[in-house]
Amino acid sequence: MGRVVGLALALGLFTVPVAGQDTCPAPVGRLVTVPSGLRVEVVEWSRAGEPLVFLSGMGGTAHAFDDFAPVFADRYRVVGITRRGWGRSSPSPGYDYTSGALLTDIIAVLDSLAIPAAHVAGWSFGGHEATLLAVRYPERVLSLTLLDSYDNSPSAGTFAGSDSLEPPRRPRPPGSVSSLREMLALDRLRGGREPVTELCATWRFGKDGRYLGPVASDSVGGYTVLEAERLAYSAVEAPVLAIYSTMRGVEDMYPDLAGMDSAEKAEASLLAGAVKREMDAARGRLRRALPSARVIEIPGADHAVFRSHPERVIREMRRWLAEHRAARWERS
Repeated sequence: MGRVVGLALALGLFTVPVAGQDTCPAPVGRLVTVPSGLRVEVVEWSRAGEPLVFLSGMGGTAHAFDDFAPVFADRYRVVGITRRGWGRSSPSPGYDYTSGALLTDIIAVLDSLAIPAAHVAGWSFGGHEATLLAVRYPERVLSLTLLDSYDNSPSAGTFAGSDSLEPPRRPRPPGSVSSLREMLALDRLRGGREPVTELCATWRFGKDGRYLGPVASDSVGGYTVLEAERLAYSAVEAPVLAIYSTMRGVEDMYPDLAGMDSAEKAEASLLAGAVKREMDAARGRLRRALPSARVIEIPGADHAVFRSHPERVIREMRRWLAEHRAARWERS
């Protein structure tokens, strides 16, 4: 892993800031104009090989993969796309965040990069987009990798039960985050592994590192989810690898369970139990709809499973991608 990342750094393909820094690095990636006139951010961690495209979760950007995607740069042309409304990608003036609009943006980016077809890996809501892409544009998807991704459409109601429950009423810590350094420290304290570049892409900081607020408004995510089309997994023709985090118990969702009072523990147990049942049921539906899919479950992993268990995810993805390399790339 170190050799590949070092090579990418030497080529200037991306930057990995040092944890604890006070200011954000200069933005990396370019903006591609899509048919609607909006500009969508594209990050290229490598520029040669069979295309591998990463789509991030809701509220995230392509930089969510800055510490992960470059590992595949030795054999693949690795690209990340930030969906409209987030990070440096333009918001839609008409609040057009329909699934059709999001897919049109992805196709426009692929066309701008002269990529006829690609392996597509989607995390969380990015997997929702990737699945729709495989259904609506099957000729553009060589294989599909879902990273802890479920059907997020309102009509599917995957998490309708748990969404109706109140989370434990935990007291807020005094004060608030006022700088990039403090946000980094808080993320690491909570066990996070979010790249500094992703924090800087989703939150605004002054030149001195002072926290200024979020880049995008909550309404962007709301419109995007409300407009999400239901997934027809059985219509996917591309080979599918699905890697999930699975919950072993309440502690996986609430690591601070021991410090809760009895009422908080009861609320945490109720909510975690509902989420676990819903996730188990959703994985079961995917298995029945796609019996040929390879499904990997990692107990106790984070939702960002590629961060909490990178070695396992890299190993599974490398094996999967090698098995499904397009014939034209094998001949090249």
